[in-house]
Amino acid sequence: MTNGDTDPELVHNTVTGGVSGLAVQAGEIHGNVVFHHHENCPAPSVPEAGTVVARLADPPVPGNEVFVGRDAEVSQLLAALAPCTGAEDGADRATSVVVSAVAGMGGVGKSALARHCALTALRWFSGGVFWIDLQGYSDGGLVTAAAVYSPLLRRLGVPADRIPDQTDERAAVYDQVLRDLGAAGRPVLLVLDNASTASQLQGLLPASGGHRVVVTTRDTLALPSARRLALGVLPLEDAITMLDQRLRWHNPEDDRALTDPVGAARLVRACGALPLALLIAAGLLNDEPHLDADTLAGQLDRASTDGFAHGETRLDTVLTASYERVRRRAPDAARLLSLIAHAPGIDVSTESAAVLADTTVDRARALLRVLLQAYLLTATVLDRWRVHDLVRRHAADHARPDDDDNIEAALTRLLDYYCDTTRAADTHVRMLPDDAVSERFVDREEALAWLDTEHPNLVATVQLAAGINCHTHTINLALALNKFLGWRRHLLDLLTVQELALEAAHHVGDPYILADAWNDVGLAQLNLGRISQAISAFQQALCICLELGDNHGREGAVWGHIGLALWHLDQFEEAIAAHQIAGDIFHDLGNRYGEITAWHNLGLALVGTGRFEQAVAVFQRALDACVDDVVVRHDAGMAWGGLGWALIGLGRPEEAVLAHQTARDIFAELGDRHHESTAWHNVGLALLKAGRFGEALTAFQRDLDICRELSDHDGEGVAWGNIGSALMEAGEFDEARASWNRALHTFQGNNDTDGADWILQLLDDLDNRTATPLSL
Repeated sequence: MTNGDTDPELVHNTVTGGVSGLAVQAGEIHGNVVFHHHENCPAPSVPEAGTVVARLADPPVPGNEVFVGRDAEVSQLLAALAPCTGAEDGADRATSVVVSAVAGMGGVGKSALARHCALTALRWFSGGVFWIDLQGYSDGGLVTAAAVYSPLLRRLGVPADRIPDQTDERAAVYDQVLRDLGAAGRPVLLVLDNASTASQLQGLLPASGGHRVVVTTRDTLALPSARRLALGVLPLEDAITMLDQRLRWHNPEDDRALTDPVGAARLVRACGALPLALLIAAGLLNDEPHLDADTLAGQLDRASTDGFAHGETRLDTVLTASYERVRRRAPDAARLLSLIAHAPGIDVSTESAAVLADTTVDRARALLRVLLQAYLLTATVLDRWRVHDLVRRHAADHARPDDDDNIEAALTRLLDYYCDTTRAADTHVRMLPDDAVSERFVDREEALAWLDTEHPNLVATVQLAAGINCHTHTINLALALNKFLGWRRHLLDLLTVQELALEAAHHVGDPYILADAWNDVGLAQLNLGRISQAISAFQQALCICLELGDNHGREGAVWGHIGLALWHLDQFEEAIAAHQIAGDIFHDLGNRYGEITAWHNLGLALVGTGRFEQAVAVFQRALDACVDDVVVRHDAGMAWGGLGWALIGLGRPEEAVLAHQTARDIFAELGDRHHESTAWHNVGLALLKAGRFGEALTAFQRDLDICRELSDHDGEGVAWGNIGSALMEAGEFDEARASWNRALHTFQGNNDTDGADWILQLLDDLDNRTATPLSL
């Protein structure tokens, strides 16, 4: 039994119900209801007590032999099917009818779950277990109660000549038979599969008698009393297990899913962990013994959903049925799904959906709820929605040709929306003096929250804009993201968007834009520690500035960045010269904020040369300039941190502790977690110098916590190394060794040879107690 929706004919031969008899004959299908004949079976209006028959002795039907996972869902559904277990449940539980609606997107495994639970629950239903496919999503037309009454009554033991001709009279007999079965203590289980409307169920749901009903559907049906069970895709581990079991069912020695776990995981992702897609993938692997999971994953990634087909089992048939059903009922909702399918990113907000559809937020939310109730998307958090990857691909592939212009217009609106909103958020992130802060966001916290939520979509939007040659959108959005991505240390994303902006700048041909783009690429490389690439990019920007005779601060900014790169290479004298040039340019332009940055960077270079007194004076100069402007809080934090380093160099660790703590508090206030982490690191080093080892250990632990939060693996290695140093200074030598081994493992995992060499030296020096913390 698979966890995927399967062909109705396969379902029919799995769970059956009937009355007692002497021998079981071949199954007979009446319409869409499946039962078994029983020889010499009397046919009273109420059948005598008998056994429920399932064709478990027959060979497994292909596609129905594997059921994996779903433990929580199975427990929930079986709890609903179970009979009254004690007096505490009361008489109502014993006589009431429990209806369970198992709902989810096509192919997610609703029928398989219902079938698995029905087989498990056979012993509870002496009146019979009956499986009825209502064909709510097939081309052959819906099955209604009127088509079910006659064969169902015969299998319940009512003679053919006592079944009325009129539908309403058959319904009355059906209701009475179920009442009598309930009164006789012989409950019935009805599995009503593939119901697309509540009207299909009308007349089939028992009124009383302790019976149970399981309804499977791809829609949210009007069944107020039903217990709803929404089914999602499989977890990765269960999906790989399902793939493995499907392969082994055809060939017990086929271990491709387990011997290549990386390829199997990639295949699961290509299938969106959707059971029906996994069933198809397993069939394709079965057909081609030399095909590995990773190769098939690549093929399916590149294919449309039409590629998910094996024999008569086709994913696109299932998805098309759901999509077309929505299109007929709510064409605007179907159109919105197609637009979302073409939009960049992993999810969509209600606001961006409204932009795509060129409608109001309230109208967009109503359309999104139509799609939600059809299980064509899911609600993740408030006003955010996600479409399954395969549904997205199917909707994108099946957009009508005459919709192309609408899609292009929708994407243009979305690019405009993201550019405008990101620029508005950026004004709050930067909080630059003399710059108006956008009223689009209440405050900086709200702006950062929006950027954090939209971050993956914004990066994908830059990639989309670049891919469709929207060069201005690419440049503007990359520029607006620059500060935020660096602030949150999304460094690879920062490099990605800035390189795309650089390519777009070449197309635009504006030398000023090109100079800025080279400068921003250099900064992204510098943040990633790629110093030589950063210097090359800065030199390209500087050449353009010199050719232009630029006097707008670009040249000063580039000189400052060159100085930072030289500082990273320990070329301190050259760095000092670069920062002095930058400071002079900003001074001549009257750019006080540029001067503050130049003084801070100059101070760091002076510390590198050991000229600590001069460094203190420079940092103090920067701080004095910040005092009368509370907006430049971040620059003040940087200056306090630099001052702390200079004070350590002067042998004044207690003052250094206070300086670094001030920097830490400023960064915490601003929500700059990366620089807060760095400040905790610096506080810890200053505390070590002051001999306050326990406090230093606490500071390094806080640094480690933030590094983990930010997934800053290099920072984790440094923090573990410094924790070891604090422990060693405190005389905890075994604990210090353990911490350094954690640091070594982290650095080796990051291929950081410098960090690993530092830790190896600490371990070698441990016995001599000469180990020292990282100084930079």
